[in-house]
Amino acid sequence: MKKLGPVIGVLLSTVAFLAIMVVVDPFDRINDLLDISFGAPPKWTQVEIIYCNSETQEVSHGGEPVPSLQLLARHWRQHSEARRILFVGNSQMFSITLAAGEAPPTGPEKTYVDVVADQLWSSTGNYLVYRFSPGAMSYPEALWFLQYMFLNPNLRPDYVFLQMNYQAFYNAGIRNGMLTMLDEPVFREHIERLSGSGEPYADSFQEALKTYLDLKGKQEKEAGGPSGTRSGQRSSNVPYANYGYRIETAARSLLDEVAGFKNRAAIKGSFLKMLYRERVYFFRLTPGTPRSLTGARLLTSRASIEAIARLCGNQHAKLVLFNAPVNPKVSLYRITADRDSYHCFLTSIAAQYRLSFYDFENAVPSEFWGNLLNGPDPLHLSRKGHQILADKILDALQRVTASDSLIKERN
Repeated sequence: MKKLGPVIGVLLSTVAFLAIMVVVDPFDRINDLLDISFGAPPKWTQVEIIYCNSETQEVSHGGEPVPSLQLLARHWRQHSEARRILFVGNSQMFSITLAAGEAPPTGPEKTYVDVVADQLWSSTGNYLVYRFSPGAMSYPEALWFLQYMFLNPNLRPDYVFLQMNYQAFYNAGIRNGMLTMLDEPVFREHIERLSGSGEPYADSFQEALKTYLDLKGKQEKEAGGPSGTRSGQRSSNVPYANYGYRIETAARSLLDEVAGFKNRAAIKGSFLKMLYRERVYFFRLTPGTPRSLTGARLLTSRASIEAIARLCGNQHAKLVLFNAPVNPKVSLYRITADRDSYHCFLTSIAAQYRLSFYDFENAVPSEFWGNLLNGPDPLHLSRKGHQILADKILDALQRVTASDSLIKERN
């Protein structure tokens, strides 16, 4: 019995610690303390309630796009006479960081794509706008998404506005949420062909296919083995075979009745935010830290953009490139050569494929940017910043569609 004492003590201490953690969420308190200590702006400056409309947005931000696209196909089919404009970019399209002097939110806020959609529809009724904007989007993901769109006649856009951003050239791979698109055999066969193309982005597609097959295999194994029993369970005629599984299931069911335990996903989020704050506050590693982009990821991003240009050309969709605004207080380029190389690529690909290109990198003045934690937000626009960019996008769209008789009615 004496030997069990320390064991019981450890178990009781663990249970007590977990109980405190799920009820109090200490990581959230630590985050608040760090923000106060390092002079971060109020939480409300990071707008949390953003306007949401499944007819104009892929609402999962790449987390589960298929249901959103099914709704979009029905919506676009109901307006078959309208022209379709697709915006593809990162979190700048769905995030707002309020600048100094801007009032706290009083309801859902709209970003520049929402403003463009509203203005076009109200003025002509002939243009439908949709956005695909996963956070930290990679250009292989943009190519993946557009391949899916063009394979479905009800999802084919007439115009594609592709956001260019220096930071995004560093991103790679296909997020797991987008793998369910492979459930459609035609798309999966298409991706399999591209994965064997030898292009720099082929490795990303191969890795996505492998992950998809591994997840499918795991799901099938969990659903049932050859005998029809659930994976991890043995036949019920084997004594004690299912006890471990039953105990685990009963414990989970019991814990799910505890209010605090249901918030474990939020607690995990608070913990990850704490780690992020420590990286920013203590090590000064921020999204705006200057860097040089070289190597395989840069080649993959460039090859993906070139493939998008060819795809849109083959599908008779007009591709428009626009360089995203960047906070003037931030320099994303480590050396001048980084900026020159980036801008040279943008202008050269636009010339090679005869694309419209608009450079909005310096379009939003510094007073219309807010702070991310205790430093300038390099990417996310303020309320006024979104309006400024919306006006510039509308002007660009008017020039791009100058030969379209429908847009002339707007004038």
